[in-house]
Amino acid sequence: MTLTRRLVGEGLGTAFLLVAVVGSGIMAERLAGGNAAIALLAKGLGIESRQDGPVVISGLVQILLFQGLGELITHFLLPLIPGPVIGLILLLGFLALRKSVNASLDAVAITFSQHFGLLFVPAAVGVVMFWPHLKAHALAIAAALVVSVVLTIAVTALVLKALSRGSRK
Repeated sequence: MTLTRRLVGEGLGTAFLLVAVVGSGIMAERLAGGNAAIALLAKGLGIESRQDGPVVISGLVQILLFQGLGELITHFLLPLIPGPVIGLILLLGFLALRKSVNASLDAVAITFSQHFGLLFVPAAVGVVMFWPHLKAHALAIAAALVVSVVLTIAVTALVLKALSRGSRK
């Protein structure tokens, strides 16, 4: 598949996602018809279409833009690093240069952080589906987890130590 086709596919997918999010917010508000439970559900899911609907869409577009840039960099320059990771680093650098987070990005971050629990559902399904494989390789998995946790803590400590030295100056 050519790069042009892939980019067009990504663009159309993103456009359809935005249309679905905005449309579901508008429909949820119309269907609520004074029903407080449905209105609260729509608010809790971050799909309301009143004042902050366009703000949330703007924040999502910013996130998707940086992810797309990361994917392009991965495709052309750094194939070993995942595109979303590069996009996150670019977004972090952009926010560091601006020295602030705009309201739309903040609204999306708050909404995502309120629903982090949903991210564990696919992992739980995977554990249930692959339980026999996990049991067969339990020792190797446990060793990999322990080593990765220890390395993560060590790298975090070293980075924190290096950053704290820089802030004392």
